[in-house]
Parts: sequence; structure tokens; C-alpha cells
Amino acid sequence: MDKKIAIYVRVSSRDQAINGFGLDAQEAKCRQYLDLYDKDPNSIVLYKEKGISGKSTNRPQMQEMMKDVKENKISMIIVYKLDRLTRSVIDTYKLLYELQEHNCQLIAVIDQLDINSANGRMIVGILAVFAQWEREVIQERTLDGLQAMVNQGKYPYAHSPFGWNKDQDKFLSVNEFEANVINDLADHVLDGMSLLESKTYLFSKYGIRKHEETIKKWLTRAMNSGVFQYHGKDYLDIFPAIMSEEKRISIIDSIKEHKKPEKDQYYFYGRIYCTRGHKCIQVVTNKNNSNSVDKYYYYYCKECKKRINQETILKQILPQILSYKNDEIKSKEGKVKINLLKNIRRAIDQTYESYSSGLIDFAKYIETLTVLKKKLARVSNQISGLKIKTFESFRKSSATEKRSLVESSIDKIIIDMNLKLVIKIIWK
Repeated sequence: MDKKIAIYVRVSSRDQAINGFGLDAQEAKCRQYLDLYDKDPNSIVLYKEKGISGKSTNRPQMQEMMKDVKENKISMIIVYKLDRLTRSVIDTYKLLYELQEHNCQLIAVIDQLDINSANGRMIVGILAVFAQWEREVIQERTLDGLQAMVNQGKYPYAHSPFGWNKDQDKFLSVNEFEANVINDLADHVLDGMSLLESKTYLFSKYGIRKHEETIKKWLTRAMNSGVFQYHGKDYLDIFPAIMSEEKRISIIDSIKEHKKPEKDQYYFYGRIYCTRGHKCIQVVTNKNNSNSVDKYYYYYCKECKKRINQETILKQILPQILSYKNDEIKSKEGKVKINLLKNIRRAIDQTYESYSSGLIDFAKYIETLTVLKKKLARVSNQISGLKIKTFESFRKSSATEKRSLVESSIDKIIIDMNLKLVIKIIWK
């Protein structure tokens, strides 16, 4: 297989703005060099990267070119200058090693490099040292400039943070609307709203779409209470606060309490679906009481934007789960109630199937299920009040044991999220 000649060109936004060495100009210089040696234009393959820094070699086209080198597809690499490949001394020596291992030459047109000799490789090393030095000096100057801005009370970043406006002199002032959004979300989180629910609330009330992690950053950042953290130092005079530090700390504590517990706390983990076939996710909400924090476990449908409490599901189907696992319920009255419950469940299932098949309309579906839901609740409460051994054992079981019982019994549960009603149970 005939090997190719690679032309590699790279430019960052800063390079082009300052030096004017655009991609086209680099490519033209490289091709002119190859023309001097009558190289076949058809043997040339171009690797081009725009707007990417040279501080590391982890760049798509660079990685692709080195992959071709390792597969012995390339005999020579042509670059405008060595720093187009890398500005790191360590990366330069790694690159030289790889090229020598695969008999690939390296030509830097402006630097006039030849890596086939010891002197040539030494020059490459020296140029790499200067390239890295130049990059680090630029970084230091940039940081010094930003630090000077901070010392003057200015905000050093390009975009103003949500909650503030930035004027042409780079000073921040409070954006009243955005600050109110932040505080509104904060108040709801302090009242027990989860980050997932905050995401839905943010869009429904304000039309703003943001990921939960973004909302978390908005609510917990130090700048909310007027503290700007820059390079390990706190500055208190850069911009005005939009909430108190006490409130911010309370939000952080509240969000920590909202963290998802172990899967075992969700007895129906991965088994809850809405009537439209969407799988529900698990969310937890905390409610602060006078002496404790109560946790409420929910299953939430992202499509329906509805949720159902785990206890609501459990009350509806626990008698059937226990009956499924133990047909010998230790009570005559219990057996009667369980059979009645099964008949109600069967009626719910048939109503759902009739609606899905178009045999009844939506109004009839809702009307019938509403009646059946009341019957189901009444019978379930009656069963819960009976002194049946299996029920007592379940209540005293650990979360792991409860989940194991569900896993061994149920494959899927379909729920009408509007009615908060278990429609269908698919048993194992």
C-alpha cells in the first residue's frame, strides 16, 4: 500500500486574530513546500482543525492522523510550524517517539526541521520548550489581566451570571426578574420541592428550560450571597447579593436531604409505567417537621409530568401481592376480602382494555374508574385492618425484604397518573 503525505493545519481563535495564520494560508505554504519536491498531489491527505487550542494533543483530527501513522498509512507529516502540532514539551517528545517508531518524517516549513538527525531532534526539543514557554506566558498575562479586573470590582467573565446584568464597564447589577426567579425556586426547594420538580416548575411558570444541575448551581453558588470566589480567594465587593448567606446554606442542606436513597427504598423500582407506555423514574421529596424530616418516595413520568406516591401504589396492590405469594391467607374474612379485591382489579383491567380498544369513550372510562377506585380504597382499608399474619410480617419487614417480595411477584405495573390508580398488574 502506498503511503500518504499528511498536511496538518490548526488554528485557534486567538491565533487567527493576532497572527493571521489562517487554515488556508497554512495549507498553501505546506503545498508550496511539497511542490518544490514534485510530490504527487494525489498522495496528500489533509487534516484540518479550526478554533482548537494546541495545549494538548487530544484533538479529533490530530488523533485521527496519529491513528493513521500507527497503521503505517503515512510516510511524512507537513506542518506550517511545529507549534501547530503541540505547544507542550512532553507531548512533543511523545510525538517524536511515535513518528520514529513508524518511520514517519516530520517537516515544519517555517522552522525548517529535520528529525532524521540528532541535531534536528534537539532543535525540535528547543522549539517545543519555547512554544510551551510562550503559551504559559500568555496564560499568566491573561490571568494577571483578569485579576486586575477583579481587584477593580469588575466581573472578569464574558457572560453575566443569571441573576445579574453586566454593563459595558463590566460591573454587575441585580436583574430583578432573574433574581426573583432564583429566590422563588429557593423558597420552593426549602418547602420540600426536589430539583426535578423545580425543573418542571421553572418551565411551567417562567418558560425557562434548564437541567437540574444548572438549577442546583443557581441555588447554591456563593455569589448569591454576594461572595465572588476567584482563584481561591473570596471577594465581597464585586456585586450585590440576591439572598442572605443563611438562606443559601439552608438551600444546600435541603438539597443534600433530597438526594436519592438506595434503590431498596423504592419497592417498585423500574416497574412503574404510565398508560402511555412511558417508564417512570424515582424521585424523593423531603418535608421538614418540627423535630424531623419525613421522606416521601414518588414515581414520576417525564412525559405526563405527573407523579404518584409509593404508599398510594402499595395500598392499592399490597393485598394482591401477599395473596399471590401466599394463597392460604390465615383468615376466612381475609379470603373473602381478597377475592372481592381481585374482582375489582379485574373490572379496572377490563375498563382499561375497553378504553384502549375504543369500545368506550374517555368520559365513560373516567366515570367507571372513579367508582372502582373508591371501591378499591374501601376494600383495601378493610383488609389492612384485619389481623392477618402475612400483612403484619410485611409491615415489619426491612426495605430490602419488601423490594425483594415485589421483585419476585411483579414484572410491570401500569398506572393512570391522572387518577393515581393502578390500572394493570403484570405478574411474573
